[in-house]
Amino acid sequence: MKDLAKEYELIESIINALQRLMNNLNKEKQENKQIKNEKLFLEQENERIKAEKLNLTLQSMAEIRQLKAKIEKKNKYLRVSTKFLNIKIQDCIYLEERIKGLENQIKILEQSNSRSTAKMRQLKAKIEKKEKHL
Repeated sequence: MKDLAKEYELIESIINALQRLMNNLNKEKQENKQIKNEKLFLEQENERIKAEKLNLTLQSMAEIRQLKAKIEKKNKYLRVSTKFLNIKIQDCIYLEERIKGLENQIKILEQSNSRSTAKMRQLKAKIEKKEKHL
């Protein structure tokens, strides 16, 4: 009977050890499953972040292209405006020179007119003198 009791204790001890091993194995399986789930979640999150990063990069590139287009348009407008202003400045310079020339001609004509007026007065005076003598 002692042998039977020892065998029973040994079997019970083996069963307990096997149960502990099974429990530990189940815990490890659960931990592995949880790790796999977390890994899957992290991979999905990583893919989502990559997609979001790509989307933001594409959006940024599109915005940069739009801004470049606006800048080029404004630069073109500024170049055209600058050319236009330069032409108008040249026109103003030409007109100023033309005005100075016309002012000089007016002065010359005024001087000529005043000389002519003076000569006419002299001639008129001479005519009046001759008419008095006659």
